[in-house]
Amino acid sequence: MHPPYIKSIDGLRAIAALMVVFFHSPIPIFQFQFGWAGVNIFFILSGFLISRILVASKNSDFKTFLKNFYMRRVLRVFPLYFLYLGVAFLGLIALNSLLKGDDENIKQGLADLRANYPFFLSYTYNFEAIFHYLYQGTTFFQSTFTGHLWTLSVEEQFYCIFPLIIYFLPLEYLKRGCIISILLIPCLRLFSVLYLNNHIHSSFVIGNVLNYFTVFQLDTFAIGIYIALFDTSHILKWWPFIVLISTLVFLSVGIYHLTSLENNELSISSFGFDEPVFQFSYRPPSSQILANRYFYSIPILNLLFGLGLLLLIRKNIAGKFMSNKYLRYIGKISYGIYIYHLGFSYVFLKLSEQLLKHGIQQVSWELQTFFMLIYLSLLILLAGISYKYFEIKFLSFKKNFIYNHKLVPPGKT
Repeated sequence: MHPPYIKSIDGLRAIAALMVVFFHSPIPIFQFQFGWAGVNIFFILSGFLISRILVASKNSDFKTFLKNFYMRRVLRVFPLYFLYLGVAFLGLIALNSLLKGDDENIKQGLADLRANYPFFLSYTYNFEAIFHYLYQGTTFFQSTFTGHLWTLSVEEQFYCIFPLIIYFLPLEYLKRGCIISILLIPCLRLFSVLYLNNHIHSSFVIGNVLNYFTVFQLDTFAIGIYIALFDTSHILKWWPFIVLISTLVFLSVGIYHLTSLENNELSISSFGFDEPVFQFSYRPPSSQILANRYFYSIPILNLLFGLGLLLLIRKNIAGKFMSNKYLRYIGKISYGIYIYHLGFSYVFLKLSEQLLKHGIQQVSWELQTFFMLIYLSLLILLAGISYKYFEIKFLSFKKNFIYNHKLVPPGKT
């Protein structure tokens, strides 16, 4: 048996995917600086969905429990991931040869795949990137074609450990651990930033090191786990009041950031919550803790996204909107959208500039809008074709690994 399917979850996946797509938009006027937070929504959803599945099936025997979970994850994640790596590698070889090595981003992408394939294959690319940031600092740049794959590494590392925790840890201890993670991880991020700042005077490097380290994402996963494990009906009774307070907190903190904190990269499209790699200001020293938005911004956003997930589960107006067929379709193919979007955005940008004979930022906003619509249409088409003719072939095998229930042994939970 499988926990009941929640249609609005697909809608939330769609929103998260589109946020990331617009964050990496090849069209300048459509770059959405708040879009980085779409990754946090994905992590919260992972924590929520995986917890529901694993808790519902933890009464299976251990071998069946692990086999069903890991095989279903492998069938969902591995085929498209490795297809993309293979196509990217062959495509970059062809493009590099065609352009006679004149495109630095293509050269870098090819070099990145050749040098780091063991890390891509083992889902440890985030650790490789952390190592390079620590020892190369701002001279290290990630590939335009594979830089987004660190999130897959973080998720797979979470998947490796969390099923074991679910199976062997009594539910009450799991709940306590969830709350401890939500409270403790922001403090660990704060101390880590303050420590690293004594050795690395680059907010960009510090931000990436913390962002890519799986441990520092555990509070984000824990928000989803909390929603899956705890009775939240008492929270939902007050949902209009909670929505009002949450909106006021979001606007207040965002406006404070926009008006008070030094950040040359900050724009209105960030809503005051800029990309994590720019979220630390260490001048003047007296404002370190206040300006370290790794301590309070990410937890605030995680809580807001968690509340949003609760409202969707409640099946109110928001849930009905997020369940519409268009958002659900984009949510269904969101994995493909995420995998393809970064490399495709660069190729689309270069082809557009070849067509226009100059940079796309030099054309009118109307023409940029037209190109953005073409880009989104082609990206969704690509992900849709990938899902229908490739991914679904592997997903059909998931029926061989159905979750099941047994009576709960005494003391098990």
